[in-house]
Amino acid sequence: PQGRTREQAMSFVTLAEAKAHLRVYGNDDDALIGIYIAAAENSAVAIVDRGVYADDAAKEAAIDAAPGALADATVAYAASITAAHELADACDKAAAIKAANASYIRAQVAFRKATDGIVADDIIKAATLLIIGHLYENREDVVAGQALSKLPNGAEWLLNAYKVYA
Repeated sequence: PQGRTREQAMSFVTLAEAKAHLRVYGNDDDALIGIYIAAAENSAVAIVDRGVYADDAAKEAAIDAAPGALADATVAYAASITAAHELADACDKAAAIKAANASYIRAQVAFRKATDGIVADDIIKAATLLIIGHLYENREDVVAGQALSKLPNGAEWLLNAYKVYA
């Protein structure tokens, strides 16, 4: 899944920062803005293709956990491959091997993202706030009488410097 890992669960944009950016002063939209914060952060993390953490402690915790998680995945992969080879049906065997390979690749990618992780700086926060603003102002996929829009170019431009091409 494209969602955030346990290590990234701590938000790097606060509700107060998002509300200040949106110029929202009441509490009526807090739950909605919280959803937009999570979506925008997930989008920013997907664009840079690496772990993005709220602070050094969260980053170090993710890096410290990464080898153990990869080791666990390696053991699970070996067990899955062994079990797959014991299947009699060729289609079932192929599907089980494919599933084991996909799971192991996800674990390897998670390891790389953690070890390539960075702490969210002002540029990453600014890009995330641009995405939050876009989501807040454009609550529908299509609005009659307005031009179609996509992720704000400013956000992509800001995040591009942090992208890992792996």
